[in-house]
Amino acid sequence: MRYLFLLLLSFNAYSFELDLSIPEEHVDWATIQPIEDKPKYIFNFGDYHDPPSKNQLIVFWTLNALDVYITNKAMKKCPRTCKEGNPLLPENPELEELLLQKAIVGGFMHYNASEDYITGMNVMLTGVVIRNWKIVDKY
Repeated sequence: MRYLFLLLLSFNAYSFELDLSIPEEHVDWATIQPIEDKPKYIFNFGDYHDPPSKNQLIVFWTLNALDVYITNKAMKKCPRTCKEGNPLLPENPELEELLLQKAIVGGFMHYNASEDYITGMNVMLTGVVIRNWKIVDKY
């Protein structure tokens, strides 16, 4: 093995008269078209890359505000019997915890979700608000 290694070291590229220089090519930079990057959304279902519309985002934030309001009202009205169903929050969250969770998660969704995902979130949040309202009316 040592002899084979020495044999390989004894040969070099110049002994075979190889041309290892890199030829220079002329590039016409005026004709090159820039690549257009479409925005990439983390929560994107399907092949659609449409961002959410302003109306969808207004409904999204309105439903989030209603959810915080009704959840906080329920926690004050029946602190021992009502419990938060969101796994990211404690059983009896304070108003600050609700606002912080909505700001972080909602802000992330606002900038990264596609049109279809925001539509799904709006449907889900509508159901959550209706359920919370029924719980508040019950007690």
